[in-house]
Amino acid sequence: MQEDENGKDKSVLYESVIFSRIESKYSQPKLELCGVARILKKLQTILWGKHFELQVGTKALIEMINTCCLPNAPMTRWVEFCQLFSFDLVHKPGKTFTLLDGLSRRPKGEDKEESERDDFDEEEDWIKTHSGFGPKEVNTSKVGKLSRNKSNIEIPKNRKDLENICRNI
Repeated sequence: MQEDENGKDKSVLYESVIFSRIESKYSQPKLELCGVARILKKLQTILWGKHFELQVGTKALIEMINTCCLPNAPMTRWVEFCQLFSFDLVHKPGKTFTLLDGLSRRPKGEDKEESERDDFDEEEDWIKTHSGFGPKEVNTSKVGKLSRNKSNIEIPKNRKDLENICRNI
């Protein structure tokens, strides 16, 4: 939601998904939490590093997100993922979400891709690795070496030597 020039809330995005066969058996609170984790995952590149207000229609969801001990591992993972974001959790009565409530009851289509989708937890890794990050082997022998006789480190003598060393790492 975003305020327009008159101060009224206007929707910025609507999202609706079909749950997998496994997810459709979840309890209502677990479905609500799964939905929050799903939308945060989808919008993580937009929301990351920004403080926002997350409006929810159930008080139970607020308790779940603020609790560290949940009944099963998937719910705990979802809460931990949600807690990576900076947001204020606000309860709004369910009757204020009438349009969104209609989207949540979207009938299952004939789309094969939708009906055969995996469970949300198995969809993909939560954190994608990038080749430029993480542990890697670095040849430090060219940067400087620890003298056996002295406790100091030898460093390159000038900028050109340093640039050559950095280029060869």
